[in-house]
Amino acid sequence: MGSAMMILLSQCTTTKKTEPKKETPIDLSNVSYETHVKPIMADNCIGCHSGQDAAHDLRLETYLEVKTAIGQHHLLDRIHSEDAPMPPGNLMPVLEQDIIDHWVKNGYKE
Repeated sequence: MGSAMMILLSQCTTTKKTEPKKETPIDLSNVSYETHVKPIMADNCIGCHSGQDAAHDLRLETYLEVKTAIGQHHLLDRIHSEDAPMPPGNLMPVLEQDIIDHWVKNGYKE
């Protein structure tokens, strides 16, 4: 066996098992835009809703844009809609929906 094959075989036998990702508990009474909501928007929304060519002229890049979209563009309805979900194709995970709901319920903390 060539040395390249030996290296490949040795790499296969020394591979570490990866642990499943553990979710950090979230205090839903203390949800803030910067810590909790902004990353959800980044993962789910700003791919389509950012920049000059934002879908439907709806930008979701800043605190004020997201807060306004919740009041004026029915963002919460779309996040929870099974018929016309946002992001398109699949509903946001329930935990992310809950985080946004609690952020709104508790006064839109920045």
